[in-house]
Parts: sequence; C-alpha cells; structure tokens
Amino acid sequence: MSYSINILCWAGWYRESKDDYKAIFIKKHLDIISEFAQLHCFHIIHKKNLFWFKKYVLNESFGDITIYQIPSFFPLKQIGYLFIPFLEAYKAKKKFKQIDVFHLHVSYPFAAFTYLIELFKIKKWVLTEHWSGYTNFDNSFDKLNFLIRFLIKRRLKRFDNISVVSEFLKNQLTERFPFLKNKIQICSNPISYPNELKRLSDIQNNFKLLSISNLVIYPKNILFLLNVIKEVSKDIPNIQLYVYGDGKDKELFLQEAQKLGLMNTHIFYKGKIKNEDISEVYTQHHAFILLSRFETFSVVTAEAIAHGLPVIVSKCGGPEEYVNNQNGYLLPINDLHATVQAIIHLYQNYHLFPPQKVQSTILNKFDKQQILQQFKQLLL
Repeated sequence: MSYSINILCWAGWYRESKDDYKAIFIKKHLDIISEFAQLHCFHIIHKKNLFWFKKYVLNESFGDITIYQIPSFFPLKQIGYLFIPFLEAYKAKKKFKQIDVFHLHVSYPFAAFTYLIELFKIKKWVLTEHWSGYTNFDNSFDKLNFLIRFLIKRRLKRFDNISVVSEFLKNQLTERFPFLKNKIQICSNPISYPNELKRLSDIQNNFKLLSISNLVIYPKNILFLLNVIKEVSKDIPNIQLYVYGDGKDKELFLQEAQKLGLMNTHIFYKGKIKNEDISEVYTQHHAFILLSRFETFSVVTAEAIAHGLPVIVSKCGGPEEYVNNQNGYLLPINDLHATVQAIIHLYQNYHLFPPQKVQSTILNKFDKQQILQQFKQLLL
C-alpha cells in the first residue's frame, strides 16, 4: 500500500488493552486515517501508586501503538509527559525519514507537553479535540491552575488545523477561543451500522431499555438514571434496564440499585462488553437511554439509532444534532418528571418508532467514506 503522508500520532486518550473500549472512537479515527497515511502512534497514561515505568505495544488494525504507563509521582509524571513524545518523534523520524504531520488527539493536558516536538520541524500540526472541559456544560478548563491554562491556550495557537466531532463542540471552542474560528472543521465519529436491521418488538412481557456507559456519577448521571427507573416501574411494572460498562462509581451504582430494590428485578448489570459484540447487544433491546450532563457526541447513542432503537436522551450537547422526534426524545437534564413521562409515552406509542424509520434518520450521516474525506481535508 502506498501512503500519502507520514503522521506522528499522540493519542491522548486510548484503551489500555484489546478488551477495553475506552476512547474507542479514537481507534476508529485512526483506522480511517490509516487508509491514506502511515502512522506512528503512542499513548501515555499515569497510574496512581505506580512507581515504575511500563511500556508495551498493542497491535491494532491501523498498526502498532506504543503504550507507556508512567508514575503518578509529580516530577516523574511531568518528565515522562515531556520526554516520551520527544523519544517517539525521534523514532518516527528514523522510520519515516520525514514526519509530515504531528496529530494530537485531545489537548488537555497533552498539548502543554509538545514543546520538544518542535525540534523535529514537522510541517503540519493537527489537533482532534474530544474534551468537554472547554464547554459551558462542563467548564473544567476554568478550574485548571493558571499555568496549565496559559500553556494550553498558547499551544492551541500552534496547531494549523483542528477537528471536532460536532457543531456543538465547535461552537463552544470558538466561543472560548475566537482565534481558532478559521482553523476548526468537523470530522465526525464513524459509527457501526448493522448488516441486518433487527430488534426486539414485543414489549408485553418485558420492556427492555439499554444503557452502555462509563459508570461514573459525573457526568454520566447514573444515580439519576436509577431514580428514573424506580419511578417508571410504578407505571410500567415490566420495565427492565440492562446496563453495560465499568467505571470508578460502579459499586456505588450497584449498591444504590440494591437499596432501591431494583437489582435483578428492574436493573440488570451485564459488565464490560467488547466493542465487536456491541452490535448484537443493540438487537436484544427495545430502546436506548442516556441521561448525561454533557456529551460532545455519544457514539453509543448514534449507534443505537443506527440499529433502529428509539432513544431517550438528555439535552447534553452533541446528541442534540441527530436526536429528534422521529427517533426518540430529548429531555432537560435532571428533569425527573419529563424523563419518566417520555419513557411512558414511548412504551405506549412504541409502534410509532419502527426500526426502519428510526434508522433512516441517521442513515449515512456518519458514513465512513464521508469521514475519510473529512480527514483527508484536515491532514493533507
């Protein structure tokens, strides 16, 4: 295969093993980019109570990515973030002879550690941003210390092109940093479409809702989700929520479900799932629910629609660009009454959401070939 360009890629977020689906959207972006570019990829993560360095390689469909686990001890962590990119750039230069593009996926805090890469005189600098911290929904950027804010803002000016996954994130970024306005373009997240459109249809025995999520209270709002199911169960005794995922608040979520008397009656925890198995999971449910406080895109919501499932989603940013009354319900964040009523309405009017109609609202919107052209425009 002949390649158009050579890219040094720093994946700020990435999965740590083949069984992990954290930031799977970045892997999917790299899969697309690898169709026209030769990649040299690395990822750095710091671990609590880790006082040694660990390095290993994941062999992915786009090629190898080197994973560095570094100590969380402050001086060692900063040194690691500063010098590992330099080392990987040196290796890429030896492999390629010439690095055409440096491509950073996620700016915080990684952009602040890109100064040494300047030594390699790379022609083009590109950023793909996913972080919600710049949005008014989250505002994590404003909570950072002055030095980090200063460094990141300064480094953002260095990038020639910036891509984001939604108009929502584009608008939030340009509102905060007007100097980026002419640099930003949309490169959507690719989503999986089923080979055969099928889903559960009979809701008389059990009405099965699906949640696939990082199990954290903030921003995924998982305890609010429990309260919603508790209230809905009073009107729909056969409602069942099947939860897939993992996260730091998993045990708290399960304990609260037990306290509310929901566990294994209305709430069923299924654990982590491999990305390649997700498509089959969609087909085993009637609808999908996401009640996050904010999302820059939400791949799982878009994929649920692509599989013909109507969705119940909070007005949390990214999903508002493709969720509508033809494929589901958009609800105010943390509005218990409105959310409960939406689920009841869906249950009573499920026949109004045939899978072909639901899927048609998003069909080809996030097509792989379309996204391939977006990335070519960004990187070439």
